[in-house]
Amino acid sequence: ALEKFFAQSSEQQSLLGKDVLMEAFNVALQTMQVPAEYYDSIQRRGDEALNGYYDYYKDSFNVNVEVEKKIKAIPFVLDDSDEQILLTGAIDKIEFLEDDTVAVVDYKTGKPWSKKTKEEKEALKRQITFYKLLLDTYNDGQYQMSQGILDFIEPHPDTHEYEREVISVNDDDVRLLKEEINIFAKDIMTGGFLEEDIKQKWGNQSIEEYIKLLQILKTAQ
Repeated sequence: ALEKFFAQSSEQQSLLGKDVLMEAFNVALQTMQVPAEYYDSIQRRGDEALNGYYDYYKDSFNVNVEVEKKIKAIPFVLDDSDEQILLTGAIDKIEFLEDDTVAVVDYKTGKPWSKKTKEEKEALKRQITFYKLLLDTYNDGQYQMSQGILDFIEPHPDTHEYEREVISVNDDDVRLLKEEINIFAKDIMTGGFLEEDIKQKWGNQSIEEYIKLLQILKTAQ
């Protein structure tokens, strides 16, 4: 819904009315295969979030944007090796700023920044840093990313205010992320990750089946 709304606003170089955003949401919801028993609750949640979101930011929205930017097959050469992997990402929104740099906007639902744990905040900053890494090498540096914005589109459950967290990324952040990617990629390519305690490092319910498969592979080595 936000993609379509800002794409249309960008085309007209003018912020469209809230009715356009809400119509985009209802059309999007109708095209999704939402189980009937959840439809009404999801619609209410979306209506409440987007109505408030529009009212909260309507005087400051930037319509000089590009939405749903796909960054594909960015080569990443591994250290001390001729091997390379390809990095891919999808950016919710790129805002063009007055100083000829861009801000990358990433929409988030659920609990806001102030409710996140330290580990969750570090993971989100890593995500923003990854976008910086992608854009630095995309199309000969077409986009000069100066900041990332985590845009929480549901209000704080207590204050009912909307939160945005602006994250600056420096060269050291990118360097550290490159080191992590190198370690992770080499572990996969060499099978070294199978030597680790998979359950302890990666264990959670969402990847339980994957963990079981890795444990089988470890046993079979």
